[in-house]
This record gives sequence, structure tokens and C-alpha cells, in this order.
Amino acid sequence: MIRINLLPTKQAIQRQRGRTQLLLFAGIILIQVGFLGLLFVIKSNELGVIKDRVAANASQVKVAEGQVKDANQLNAKADKLKKQIEVLKTLEKSRSGPVMVLDELQSMVSPPRNEEDRFAQLQKNWNVDWDTRRLWIKGFNETKGRFKLVGGAVSADDAAEFFQRMTTAKYFRNVRPKFVRAKVESKKTIRLVDFEINGDLTYTGELEAKAVKKKKGRRK
Repeated sequence: MIRINLLPTKQAIQRQRGRTQLLLFAGIILIQVGFLGLLFVIKSNELGVIKDRVAANASQVKVAEGQVKDANQLNAKADKLKKQIEVLKTLEKSRSGPVMVLDELQSMVSPPRNEEDRFAQLQKNWNVDWDTRRLWIKGFNETKGRFKLVGGAVSADDAAEFFQRMTTAKYFRNVRPKFVRAKVESKKTIRLVDFEINGDLTYTGELEAKAVKKKKGRRK
């Protein structure tokens, strides 16, 4: 009878199974490592994209902050410029205003220089034949927009003509006669009159008149 020893064969089979399992485990590990590596690469790329976006947003924020700063500086400069313009306007008004008022006052006690002046005075209902030498101004002062004018004239009619002229003035408003009284020059025995006129004074009368004309034109 022939006997066959199978022990070596069983041992070989077991070793082969062990190798197979090791190779299988190694393959699984490699697959996992590869998957994790791929996932790491993907996440790294995503992180890079996010970092780029954050950097771009930070750059935009910085630019926006610079623009806001520039805008604030421009607004500050604009406000400063407006204040300077207002100061200049005030200075110009204080410089040229009294001159224009005095010019207008001078025109009231002066005869027409030419036909154009004559026509302008007629339009204001002035007596162009009035002898302006019959009236003189003794004093004029202004306080907080109110004026007081003191003068003398040959007669009350002369004072009335001057008052009529003041009511049509550009820079004199709310003109009111305070008094007109007769007096006698004792040395020459000449009867004269003294008068005082009060009212409001504006250095922007011409500008206000133009503004009113514009408003009326728009309403039409």
C-alpha cells in the first residue's frame, strides 16, 4: 500500500494564502494612500483658489479704502473751498457794496448827464427838470442794515422830490421820512428845510432784483 504525505502541500497552500492576503492589504493601503493623496491635491487646489480670492478681495478692499479716503479728502477740500468762496463774496460785498450805494445816492442828487440818463430817470418817475443844487446831504450812516440820512433843502418840494427818488432805489428799502421841518437862516433870513430819512440798506439790491425778474419770467 502506497502512502502520500500531504503536509507539505497544505503548508504551501497556507503560505500562498498569507501572501495573497498581504498583497491584498498592501493594495488596499496603496489605494487609500492614493485616494488621500488625490484628495489632498484637490483640497490644496481649492485652498489655493480661496487664498487667491481672499487676496483679490483684500486688494479690492484696500483700493476701496483708498478711494473712500480720497473722496473724504476731496469733500474736505470742497468744503474748505466753499468757505473760502463765501469769505471772498463777503469781502467783495463789503468792498464794492458801499461804493455802489454811494454811486446810487450821487445819481439821485445829480442832473441827467445825457439823453440815456434822462430817459432812465423818466422811467423812474423822476422830475428830470429838478435843480439838484436845491438839496444837499449833511450826513449818512448805516448800522446793522439800517440807514439814516440827514439833509437840507430849499423847500419841502425839493425834499419830496429826493424822497421820491429814494423810493425807486436799488439799495434803499422801506424808505420812510422821519421829519421835514422848516428853519430860518438868521443871518440871511432865508427859509430852508431840514429833513431826515430812515430805512433799510442792502448791498445786494441789484442781484435780488435780477433774481425776482428771473422768477417772474419762469412763472410766465
